[in-house]
Parts: sequence; C-alpha cells; structure tokens
Amino acid sequence: MKSRLKDPDHLREKLSRKLEECRAQNRPFDISPENILLRINDLAGVRLLHLYTRQIRDIDPTSVITVCAAGRATLYLTTLATMLGVNIRVGLEDTMWRYPNSDEQFSSNLEMFQKAKTIAELHGRHVATAGEYRADLGVRYQYRRS
Repeated sequence: MKSRLKDPDHLREKLSRKLEECRAQNRPFDISPENILLRINDLAGVRLLHLYTRQIRDIDPTSVITVCAAGRATLYLTTLATMLGVNIRVGLEDTMWRYPNSDEQFSSNLEMFQKAKTIAELHGRHVATAGEYRADLGVRYQYRRS
C-alpha cells in the first residue's frame, strides 16, 4: 500500500485556478478551511494492490467476494462492485453520504438499500435474500431467544 498527500504548491495552484474560474463565471469562491475536504477531493490518496476477481477465484474457486461500500463514494463503489459481479454491503453505519462532493445524506438504511437494489437491477443482477447470502457463505442461521 502506498499513500500520498497533495503537494502544498499544487494545492495553491489548484485553488488559484478555481478562484479564477469563479471570477470568470461571476460567482462566489466557496472554498474555505471548513469545507476544503468536501470541495477538493484529491488532497490525499491511497493505492492498494488489488487482485482481479478472476485471480481471487483462481486461488480459491469457492470464494465469496463482498465489497463494503463505505465512505462518501458509496454509490460509486456499489456500481463498480455490481459491474464486477461481486456482492455488496451497504448501510448507514458505514456512511450517510449520497455523493463524494455533496453534503446530501441518505435518510434511512431502506433508502440506501433501495438505491443499491436499483443499481444492481440496472446491471442485471439478482438481489439475494438474507437466507441466500448465508447459504453462499456457508453460514447456518440459528435464532436464539434471550
């Protein structure tokens, strides 16, 4: 895994360009210290070595691959995982944000699930029931009374 932080000079150049764009379009410059992490989305980066799903299945043909679509890019990750044909997991416990560059939030887990379900259906994917997913994982469900 490698990481990087945006060079301060490059950040100054980017902010100057954005300021000039705002001036040219006669609109206010809305980037501040309080919202810079929302407005500038490349301040830091992480690169991970990843295996393609077919490589993982070469290692273990029975593997079940699940992506936890967390963080502000939840819907992007959901779409990518769906396109790759792997399982996804979504929920407000992982993020409440709809989009990376917006403060718009999901109102409920149901709303987030419905968005993920729509994305899956648009890609021709079947949404598994809890029982189907447990079966894929080889987990036996046992109801326990308190």
